[in-house]
Amino acid sequence: MKTFKFTMGILAASAALAAMCLSCAVASTEGENETNERENIVLTKAQSAMVSTGNEFSVKLLRAVCQSDKSVIFSPMSVQYALAMLDNGAAGNTQKQISDALGFEENDIEKINDYYYLLSSSLLSVDKTTAINIANCFVYNTAYDSVFGGILPSFSNALKDNYGAEVSGYDFGRDNATALRAINSWASKQTNGMINPLLDEVDSDAFSYLMNAIYFKGKWVDKFDKSSTRKQDFTLESGGKTSVDMMHRSGDMGYFSGEGFSAISLPYGNGAFRMTVVLPDKGKTCTDVAAALDAGSWRKLASASTANVILSLPKFETSSTLELNDIMRSFGMTDMFTTAADFSNLSEGPLHVSRVFQKARIKTDEDGSEAAAVTVIEMKLTSAGPGNEIYFTADRPFLYSISEVSTGAILFMGQYAGK
Repeated sequence: MKTFKFTMGILAASAALAAMCLSCAVASTEGENETNERENIVLTKAQSAMVSTGNEFSVKLLRAVCQSDKSVIFSPMSVQYALAMLDNGAAGNTQKQISDALGFEENDIEKINDYYYLLSSSLLSVDKTTAINIANCFVYNTAYDSVFGGILPSFSNALKDNYGAEVSGYDFGRDNATALRAINSWASKQTNGMINPLLDEVDSDAFSYLMNAIYFKGKWVDKFDKSSTRKQDFTLESGGKTSVDMMHRSGDMGYFSGEGFSAISLPYGNGAFRMTVVLPDKGKTCTDVAAALDAGSWRKLASASTANVILSLPKFETSSTLELNDIMRSFGMTDMFTTAADFSNLSEGPLHVSRVFQKARIKTDEDGSEAAAVTVIEMKLTSAGPGNEIYFTADRPFLYSISEVSTGAILFMGQYAGK
């Protein structure tokens, strides 16, 4: 199994760490007695621009997702990784649309792969006390191998070399249960059991499932005292009330007050990772604030100045399943869902994306946070799948006729017996 260590919006330019990336397992939360001081990561101008591009995508996704009064959790970076891998199989306008949506207007797949490889490999030792895992997987339907020659080696090699992806094949018709177990087992293992099951079923007509998993577990620098947690009213957007377990602590912490909101920044581990909590002012909604903040704003919030704060924060757990087809279309990726899709760098078969979705979960308590997400891109043949195909092999004696099409009038009939 090949996995990556990862976090969103931070990037180091360490070639030595890059060499270690492809064999790295999930980071351990042990080793707290070892020296674990945070060091600022120095980025080149080009690398900083790439991080900004990724964060702009994240903010766009936030605005698209946070359109209701229900709790939601998602990983924008997991979506980016899945799309970047898919981009390796795309060609023509389909590839351009995916690259543009990711912010790589040059449509340079090598540049995209290098960026995500470096993003992953540069964070192997950012924080020894925080568990980070990123893993990629591509499972394809071997029932199509005899029809289209299966997956192109150039595509599978690109996923393995640049994303450390596991690539495996099953006959989704004959070995459907085995494929389902394999996919759900992979997702559960890579997310420490947080995303399980990932799929309720494997579509026997599907061509492939491309997946990215991200897992995070970090302990607060300053934990909440469990004895201070107590039931407290929480006001819903509708104005109604509900009861939550509210955690309390006070002290110095990152704080920012903006127009229509205030924010705090709570670090994990050695401070390399942190949660930023943005609270809309009374009369404002999360949708209002999300629309007003861009990628630069979120970066400023994460590095807010220190202030003495009395904090009350709910202890919460949220699980979400996001259907992303319409959102991806709104980002300009339209061709990949239609007959215009061009995935000729993945397989010779006429493919299109049938579904993009993400399952995610977060738990936040007095000790810290644990979060996981898995993004899935399901692909199908633009024509009928193997479950609807009829194989006809004339390898024994047969009859035949020659007829006129419009009337059905038979002109000739015969039998062929091989001699």
